[in-house]
Amino acid sequence: MIAIPTEFTADQWRSVLLLIGLAVALIAVAVALYFSARLRKAKEGAEQTKAQGVALLGGVSEGVVVVDGQGLITLINNKAADLLNVQAGQIVGQSVASCKLYDQNNALLKPEATPAWLAITTKQQAAAEVQSIFADGSKIALHIKAIPVTRNGILAGVVLVIYDVSGEKESDRMKTEFISLASHQLRTPLSAAKWFLEMMLAGDAGKLSNEQQEFIENINDSTERMISLIRLLLNVSRIESGRILVEPKPTDLKKMMEEIAAGIEAKLAENQQRFELKVHDDLTSVSVDPRLTREIYLNLLSNAMKYTPKGGEISVSIAIEGDEVVSRVIDNGYGIPEAQHGKVFQKFFRGENTSKMVTEGTGLGLYLVRALVDVQMGKIWFESDEDEGTTFLISLQLAGVPSRKGEVTIDATR
Repeated sequence: MIAIPTEFTADQWRSVLLLIGLAVALIAVAVALYFSARLRKAKEGAEQTKAQGVALLGGVSEGVVVVDGQGLITLINNKAADLLNVQAGQIVGQSVASCKLYDQNNALLKPEATPAWLAITTKQQAAAEVQSIFADGSKIALHIKAIPVTRNGILAGVVLVIYDVSGEKESDRMKTEFISLASHQLRTPLSAAKWFLEMMLAGDAGKLSNEQQEFIENINDSTERMISLIRLLLNVSRIESGRILVEPKPTDLKKMMEEIAAGIEAKLAENQQRFELKVHDDLTSVSVDPRLTREIYLNLLSNAMKYTPKGGEISVSIAIEGDEVVSRVIDNGYGIPEAQHGKVFQKFFRGENTSKMVTEGTGLGLYLVRALVDVQMGKIWFESDEDEGTTFLISLQLAGVPSRKGEVTIDATR
């Protein structure tokens, strides 16, 4: 049996304390080594994961940028760096706002207007077509889609997918220029043909027999339709070129609508359709572009007359609602099937329920109307039920629409 001393000398106490200190030090070193190894493995794992992520992104044909919840770039592939005109190795860790983006008018976008910040602030997907401008002045058209990533409702980050759409933009530009050129060349001979047809109908070339009169009237009507189609194509090409001019002027919308109504009176009578106009008493004049606004009303009324059967009713109301002027073009015609509501403003769209009953139509009218509303910074929407009619609503700022520099305006002649 071991005897345990009940008293220690000073040297024995020093030895005991030294042993305890050494034991504590060894334990501390062991703990430090353990956690150091754990941290090293975690760091190596994170670096390996990051390297794998970079390698994976490097094989993607589109540009990809990963941003954390604070807007700091954590990953970027070389394709995105090239498109955004940044250095991949230097931009990581910096704010996504360091990537300069420009709108279609070459104006620098504010950070809060970029898809990345919109996705961060709203936690919703955001997309936009922007430009990247290089030091030599060259430009690339980009489509950026920002996809938020959340965990338990908390934003973890945002993934940006960047597409180079310069080729598509150039193709669209070439098609627009071709349509514009072809339309110009076609309109000149048709205008001359219309002039001679009108002279013949007026008897300038001698009296026509009843049969000749009928033939010439049919030819004249067909020429009118061709000229109208060419005019529509020209206006669409001018809008799509991005060179449209907006010149706001104080405009009496009531007087404008009364003039339009007088111009369509004969067509309304032919269709046996009733027309009603209501304008807010306090509405005097609004600063809008009169050419663009007249074209909006004309196209909507033309559609209403075309897709409303004989004996139908069409009305226009213009009212002040808050800080906006809201116009409603209402008909009780065929309406738009609910399944097709999302296609109404698309180019060449025609409703399935009306295309067989009304064979004439290009499907460009509403596309042009929306473009003319957009260029005046307004809004357009509609309400429609099949067989019950349609209401188109347009809102423009009561304070006036902003002016816009441009090179061309629309062809507003009829």
